[in-house]
Amino acid sequence: VSRKPAQEPPKPEQQPPAQPPPLPAVVAEASTSASPSHAKAQGLPRMKPPAPLSKAEQKAREKDAAHGKLKSKSGRQSRASSVASQVPRVFPTQIVLKSDTGEELWRSSELFLSENMRAAELLSRDSSQRFNMPQEFADAIQADTHELFVFDSVSGDYLQIANLASTNLQSLQRHAGNDGKLTMVISPLEDSEDAFETMG
Repeated sequence: VSRKPAQEPPKPEQQPPAQPPPLPAVVAEASTSASPSHAKAQGLPRMKPPAPLSKAEQKAREKDAAHGKLKSKSGRQSRASSVASQVPRVFPTQIVLKSDTGEELWRSSELFLSENMRAAELLSRDSSQRFNMPQEFADAIQADTHELFVFDSVSGDYLQIANLASTNLQSLQRHAGNDGKLTMVISPLEDSEDAFETMG
């Protein structure tokens, strides 16, 4: 009996090694691109530059800005005028003291007195401190022994002030001269008022 040589089993066919699947396009592009392309790869919307304003829109904006500045300025001016209106005005005033014979005894320098000052205050005992009147004259002045007159620059007359408590310098301003100065005259009481005109 003859034996046949044993045959080797057939070798399996060798297959080429499997290739890795290609990377997604988004990942590959993101790893190799700059920031603008990166935003595109992530799916973000691209910002559009603002459209230039037309000439009409530019003029409208400039007009609104100017109006806002003007309104703010007018507001500051109105507040300032409101504060100024609360401050009493002052009037240049001169006080003249006369004797019972009409002789001038003393004349003050030009004083700046508040418009709210009452006429009665000119006959007060503190005249020496307030108006620099000599003390011997100030001590002798009283509301029941002296009268107060205002010199009317238009007629040239001395008008007696009858209601000292309710009359203030503002109401007497119409008698002032062209320079706005009031002249107030203090004189002792006398029986006759022929030389004077009485005002309320």
